[in-house]
Amino acid sequence: MSHLIESIQGIGDVYGDKLTRIGIATTNDMIVFGPEFIFNRLEGSVSRALIDKWHAMSLLMLIKGIGPNEAEILAHSKRDSWQTLDDTSPERLQNIFEQSEQGDSIPSTAQIARWQRKAVQLQYTGFIAGRVMSKKETPISNARIRVGNEETQTDQSGSYVLAGIPFWEKAIIVSATGYFSFETVLSLSSNALQRMDIKLADSPNGWSNPVRISEWESQVISFQTGDRFKKMDMTVDDLPDNTPLAEYHRGRYNDGLIRLVSIYKIREGNQIILFRIKVKPEQIRGPVSEGRLVLKTAEGLVTDPRTVEQFQDEWLRKASWITPENLTKISLERREA
Repeated sequence: MSHLIESIQGIGDVYGDKLTRIGIATTNDMIVFGPEFIFNRLEGSVSRALIDKWHAMSLLMLIKGIGPNEAEILAHSKRDSWQTLDDTSPERLQNIFEQSEQGDSIPSTAQIARWQRKAVQLQYTGFIAGRVMSKKETPISNARIRVGNEETQTDQSGSYVLAGIPFWEKAIIVSATGYFSFETVLSLSSNALQRMDIKLADSPNGWSNPVRISEWESQVISFQTGDRFKKMDMTVDDLPDNTPLAEYHRGRYNDGLIRLVSIYKIREGNQIILFRIKVKPEQIRGPVSEGRLVLKTAEGLVTDPRTVEQFQDEWLRKASWITPENLTKISLERREA
């Protein structure tokens, strides 16, 4: 969970104003940019030791149940990292809270034990952080980032932190209302922070959160529990120009009509809305076959030389600089270093 930067104990209005002016408005920002960057941007007006302490407290606050007050008490007692948090028995840590004059409430030993189990997990799993922005460099708040069973959202600065990701290759899915969803594979092999900034492209015609699919009946994204599909029949004239379409259910009906479904989808709550149309073969300019892309243009429906799969690959590459090729390149460079 991200907190406003002023919530960290020791950061008052003066320090908070300095940090906000250089773009550090939340604890996620503190983690994303790191102590060295922040120290250099503040040009020595705040000591590096103090910035390191704020950064350590921000990392502690990634553990559920540890808020600004608990992080301050732990940092003051030199339990200021995931490693040192696990070095002391729950009973000893509870005693530290009892002796602290800052403690509003005393955590139970069971609660402290849960913190310690999470701290151990974080030491042996992957850790990514960054910002999600539009192509115009505007931060996107409330974007969802999901890797396996771990999920988070961006804060008001567009920053996110996601820890506890199992090692090796995992699919990362980023989605936000009004933007293309983004999906690729990342590879993690240590708990060192991996910075990953992501740029999302605006979805066409203001449609919200298009869902990436490879086929009409074979979804390749991981849907939320309770999601369901809603099919919405439309006419050709209802569809905006440049809408990409794919054929489905060829040969299932005997009415001679071709059925097309839009590749772009809309999420409304837990509903994934599928736009579909039925047309006569002569309404489409060019040969139609399953897997072939059809575009709605100002002149009507036109077949495209690309396949649906080729179109989606191009779409993903335009949606973000993070492509499988770039991730492989980054991984190789790190191994060589």
